[in-house]
Amino acid sequence: MEILDVLENKRSDVNPALLALIENSIEVLTKAIQNFGENLALSFNGGKDCTVVLHLLRAASLIEDRQSKEETSWLQRIKYVHFVKENEFEEIEQFRNFIEHNYNIKVQLYSSDFKGEVQKLIDQHGIEGIIMGNRKSDPWSRELEPICKSSPGWPEFFRVFPILDWSYHNVWEFLRFFDLPYCRLYDLGYTSLGEKDNSIRNPHLRVEKQLDSGEIIEEFNPAYQLENDEYERESRIKAPVISSPPKDKQQ
Repeated sequence: MEILDVLENKRSDVNPALLALIENSIEVLTKAIQNFGENLALSFNGGKDCTVVLHLLRAASLIEDRQSKEETSWLQRIKYVHFVKENEFEEIEQFRNFIEHNYNIKVQLYSSDFKGEVQKLIDQHGIEGIIMGNRKSDPWSRELEPICKSSPGWPEFFRVFPILDWSYHNVWEFLRFFDLPYCRLYDLGYTSLGEKDNSIRNPHLRVEKQLDSGEIIEEFNPAYQLENDEYERESRIKAPVISSPPKDKQQ
C-alpha cells in the first residue's frame, strides 16, 4: 500500500490524527529537498524511527519527482549514511542490506565518531542537511524544531526532524497499517535498539508460557504490543552512575 495513494484518496480507514502527522512530515521532507537538494543525507541506522522516515521520504521524493525533469528519483539522488557502532546487532546489518536491495539505495558506512564523520560529510560531500529520526520523547529532543541548525560545538549543518511530534504508538501504527518491513529484533521484544551490550528485551513485554510438559518458559511480545509509551526506553540498560571518591581517595 503506497502512502501517497492513501493521502490522495482520503482513505476513511486511516486514523485522522496519523494522517495529519504523515502529511506534516512529508511537508518537512519536501521542504528539505527543495532547500538542500542533493546536499541532503538521511541518517539510517536501521531502527524503527529512521525506517518510518525512509518511507516518508519515499513519498516526499515522489512528490518532488513529479515536478522534476530528472530521470533519477530524488530517493536515489540524496545520500544515506550510517554511523556504525562497534557492538552492533547482526540483525541491523541484515535489515540495512534488505533496505538497500529493495529500494535501490546505498547506505554509506561511517565510524561512531559522529562529529568527525559529520565534518567529513560536509567537507568531502558538501552535505548541508541531515535527516534524522528523533522524536520529542527522545533524550534531549523536546526543544528541537523540524528544521534547525546544529548545536553549538558541532560542525555547521542543518538538522531535519520530520517525525518530532510522533509518539511511539504512531510509529507502530504507521509501520503496521502500511505493512512496511522493519528490523526483526522488534518482533523479539526489543523496543529501542542501541548496541548488544546496552539493549535488552523490554521487561514490560515479558510473558510466561506453560508448555504441555508443565514447564514455564519466558517469552516476549513484539514491540508494537507495548501498551505504555513511557516504557519504550526500558529496552536500554542505563549506564551506572559513578560518584566521585572522597577527596582523600582522589588521585
